[in-house]
Formats: sequence, C-alpha cells, structure tokens
Amino acid sequence: PQPPDAGRSGSMDGPASKATDAAFIGAALLFNSLTAPMVKATQNAEGGYSYRKECIYFFAELLKLGVAVGWCVWKWQTEPSLRPKLRFSQRDFWQYSIPGFVFFAQNNLSFLALQHMAPAAFQLLLNTRIISVAILAVMVLGKKLNTVEWMSMWLLTNGAAAYQLSDCDGDNDMKVSVEGLMIMFIIIMCAAGGNIATQKLMQKGDQPLMLQNAILYVWGVAFNLFNLVVSMRGNPDMGWVCQVEG
Repeated sequence: PQPPDAGRSGSMDGPASKATDAAFIGAALLFNSLTAPMVKATQNAEGGYSYRKECIYFFAELLKLGVAVGWCVWKWQTEPSLRPKLRFSQRDFWQYSIPGFVFFAQNNLSFLALQHMAPAAFQLLLNTRIISVAILAVMVLGKKLNTVEWMSMWLLTNGAAAYQLSDCDGDNDMKVSVEGLMIMFIIIMCAAGGNIATQKLMQKGDQPLMLQNAILYVWGVAFNLFNLVVSMRGNPDMGWVCQVEG
C-alpha cells in the first residue's frame, strides 16, 4: 500500500500547488522590480524627496520578506517531505549578511546618484550591470557563456539603452557629473558582486530558493531599519515616513 505521506505529497504537486508557487514567485518579482521605478517616480520638482527616503527600501525588503516567509510556511504545512530542507544553520544565516549589506549599499547609493545626474542617465548607466554580472560570473563562478548568450546580453543592454534614450527630450535628460559617474561605478560593482556572492552561496546549500531569499531579506530589513533609525536621529522633525504638519 502507498504511504499516507506519499499520497499527500503527490496531490500537492498538482496544478493548485504550481499555481500557488507561481503566485508567490510573481509577487516577489513584482515587489523586487517596483522599487527602482518608485524611487524615480516620487522625486519632487527639485530632484529631492518629500518623504524620508530611507523608508522606501525598508518597506520593500519587508514586503519581499513577507512573501518569502509566507511561501516557506505554506510549504511547511502542505509538504512534510520538504521540511528537512526548510532548515538552516547559524553559518548559513551569517553568510548571507555579506550580500545583504552589498545590496543595501547599492540600493541606498541610488538616492545619492540621482542627486548628481538625471534619472534617464541613471537608468541608462544602470543597465550596464547586466554585462558586469556576466563578466564576474565567468571570472568568479567559472561559468562558460557561448556566443549566443553573450550576444543576447549585448542586445538586451543595447535595447534597454535605446528605449531609455528614446524618452530623452534634450541634453538635460542625460546630464551627469563626475561624482555621479563614480557613484554609479560603485553601484554597478555592488550589483554585480552581490549577485555573484548570492549565487555562490545558493549553490552550496540545498535549501529551496525562497528560503534562501528569506534569509537574505532578513538582512535587508535589518540593515535598512538601522539606516532608517539613524536618519530619524539626524532629522527628528520628520516622522517615520514624511513630514508631519501640525
């Protein structure tokens, strides 16, 4: 006779389970992709922000953590056979602090970069991280990319650049200072280095991707919460999110 757990596990691999997985992954991708456009869209006329800008990445990381933890809880309850993999050691936890800090630095440097360049120039330069990640993957992870893959990334980068340039109305849309270029170089290196470090850690363990992401998001929440508290101490007149007028 078939063991009870085997029958239950088989039923959880059906269309309903796949649809739920897709919903969790879709939500995570949505929250991950919305942050940069929100930073750009919420700039005021002076190029600054009418709210405490440190909170945007804190809440973004908190939302992504909620999605990842929700997936882990759902899998723990519905798939007992997966429970041994839904565990991690202290070593696993502390290792993710490195890419967590790198992504934290990358995200918060974007505010500084936007003060030294136009938003269109920022997005254009940010697209170069695609090639940077590929080069580091070859150098650090030993990945081998064929000609088609290199050409695909080159076309993707150029396509994104062409789309960004098509929205430019004049020279001011591409205004960049030397300080802005230096900051963008650090951002691109952080983006590439963070991605490579995360891939290297994820290849070592056999935990599900969502669990590994949850650990990474915990560090993202912690670093951004610390940054938010520090900014509140430096500017106590502004509330948690924005200026409160009494």
